[in-house]
Amino acid sequence: MHLTVILAVLFHSCSAEEQIRMTLLGLKPFSSEVDKHYQCHTKPIHSDWIDASLESFRTGWTRDTASDNPPPPIPDFHSMDYFPHYKIHLPNNDNNYGFGVFGCGINRTGKFQNVNISTVRMRSDAYITPGNELVTQTVNIGDKGVNITMNIQSNGQNLIWRHNNTVAKMQRTSNTVTFSISGPIQLNHSGIYECHVDGERHQARHGLNLLLVRGK
Repeated sequence: MHLTVILAVLFHSCSAEEQIRMTLLGLKPFSSEVDKHYQCHTKPIHSDWIDASLESFRTGWTRDTASDNPPPPIPDFHSMDYFPHYKIHLPNNDNNYGFGVFGCGINRTGKFQNVNISTVRMRSDAYITPGNELVTQTVNIGDKGVNITMNIQSNGQNLIWRHNNTVAKMQRTSNTVTFSISGPIQLNHSGIYECHVDGERHQARHGLNLLLVRGK
């Protein structure tokens, strides 16, 4: 499986004078056990936005227990690099703490502007992977026929689909499996979709897909 660089850019503004720009760089999304950090590129917090704070977070659970879903550390600002940025170092060790969906957020006290961006991180030896290696999908409210597809390495096992940590569907394995969202897309369809073998979610070798829903 080749390595991919994900570059997520978000621009949000309330007026010409107040703008928040942030880029999240998720390096090697299929190497979470080796590559142990992601980056958030924005101006230094408190330099101009004295009422702002930047945080790192785990977007949602992708394993069964709180100890397997620890929050990421506080971001470190690297000002001397060619592109100054905040870096989040994930304490992976042997516990797969770098597996999952992580993000950065900027919050401003008493302001409308709050920005959150997430990135997906999976193991290189995952036995379930997103179709075409698409770890994120973006759809619009009202879209129809939206599917989440996963590729499976072995057949004959019971699979569980989850949406935002809740069991949504069970099925037997085949080379490719699909979760179809019925009806028009709504905001509550957004979030993390998982596909894992029954009883093996703790191994962190299953497939993840982040569905982003845009309003009209």
